[in-house]
Amino acid sequence: MADDISLFPVAGWQIGPVPSHDIIALKLHFLSHSLQKTEEAQESQIFAMTPAQGRELIERIQAAIDVLESSDAQGTGVERR
Repeated sequence: MADDISLFPVAGWQIGPVPSHDIIALKLHFLSHSLQKTEEAQESQIFAMTPAQGRELIERIQAAIDVLESSDAQGTGVERR
């Protein structure tokens, strides 16, 4: 799948609750080219998600980790929603 899409490695993130709006705010720090240093990472827009979306994201990330850590992992691709 990596050959079919542009990948931007995540170099860090900021995440936290926004109680006044009942949301979770997320900003990703990412590398836009292979020679870029981590401390020069680009920052994404600030994304907002509901607590339910946050729980679903946790579940999907855990499922992806489980696949990668299993001995049968074949690099099946990226799930999109």
